[in-house]
Amino acid sequence: MLDDRIAALEAEFEYYCAMLRWVQGDFGAGETGARRVLDIENGAPSHEGSTPALAASRARAVMILGYEVAREGRFRAYVDLLLHALAELDCGGEPDPYLEAVLLRDIAFGARELDLPTVAAVVRERAEILAWTPELDEQHAHVLRSLAWCAALAGDHLGALRNLRLSAEIAPGATWRLLALLERSYLARELDQQILAEEELRLAQDLSKTIEWERTKGEETFGLLHLALLTAERDPAAAQGWLARYDSLHQNTSPLLLGRPDPRARALELYARGSVAEAEGLASHAVALYTDAFELWDRLGCSWRAALAASRLARSTGAASFVEYEERAAERRPESWLALQYARSRPTFPLVP
Repeated sequence: MLDDRIAALEAEFEYYCAMLRWVQGDFGAGETGARRVLDIENGAPSHEGSTPALAASRARAVMILGYEVAREGRFRAYVDLLLHALAELDCGGEPDPYLEAVLLRDIAFGARELDLPTVAAVVRERAEILAWTPELDEQHAHVLRSLAWCAALAGDHLGALRNLRLSAEIAPGATWRLLALLERSYLARELDQQILAEEELRLAQDLSKTIEWERTKGEETFGLLHLALLTAERDPAAAQGWLARYDSLHQNTSPLLLGRPDPRARALELYARGSVAEAEGLASHAVALYTDAFELWDRLGCSWRAALAASRLARSTGAASFVEYEERAAERRPESWLALQYARSRPTFPLVP
C-alpha cells in the first residue's frame, strides 16, 4: 500500500497526463489515464479520509470521464458523474472551494438544461454554505443563473428573477452580466412584466456596446443569440445584425467543444435564427429551423427547451404533435411560466393530424 503522500503525488501526475491526452484529442488514452487515477489506493475504505490532494485528483479524474460521456451527448450520465466527482472531493476532509465551485457550476447547468429538481436542490444547498470569494465570482454567477431557471421551471418566478439580478451583479465580466440581463428580460416578458422586460433589455443593449466581441469565445458569444431572439419581433433587421456578428465570431474558430460540436449550442442558434426568420416573414424557413432545434433538444432530454420550439411550431403549423408536446411540458410544470405560456397560446383552431 502506498504512503498517502506518495499516492497523492502519483494521482496528481496521472491526472495531468490523462488531461493532456484528452485535450490533445486522444480521448481513449485520456479515459484510460483517468481510470488509472481512480485505481490508486490510499489505504482507507471507500476512500474516506483521503488526503485533500488525492481527493481532488480523484474528483478531477471523474470529471474527465464526465467530459467523455458529454462528448458523446449523454448529458444525464454527465450530471451523474459530476455528482460522483463532488462525492470524491468530499472524501478529502478539507474544503477545496475552487474545485467545488467549478463542479457546482457544471452540475447546476445540467440541472437547468435537463430540469432535474432534486439535483438543483443539492446545488442550492451547497451553494448556500460555500465560502464564495471574489475569485469565485464567475462560477457563482453561473450557478445563480442556472438555479434561476430551475426555480422558474418550479414556479418560483420571484426567486428566479432575484437570482438573475444577483448573477448580473456578481458576474465579473460584461458578457456574463449581459446574459443575466437578457435572460431576466426574457423571463419578465414571458410573465407579462413588460416594463421590467424592456428595462432589462435596454440595459443589455447598452452593455453590449461596451463589449469587445472579437475577444469573446464559446458561451460568451451566446448573448448575441439572445439579443437576436429578444429584438426579432420589433426590429428584424437589428436582429439579423446580431446574428451576423455572431457568425463573424465563429467562422474562423474551431467547431469543437468537448471534442465535438455541442448540440445544445447548435439548438439555441437554430431557435434564434428561426425567430428572426419568422419575424422577416420567411415562414417555411422558420419552420425548418424550429424543427431542427426541437429535434435536437428533444433528443438530448432538454424537454422544456424543446417545448419552446414546439410552441412556435404549433403556432406556425397547427400540427397536433407539437401542441400535445407543449401541453405535456406544461402539465409537468403546472406552476411555471411554461404553463402560463401554453395557457395564453393554446390553439382554438382545428389541429392538423
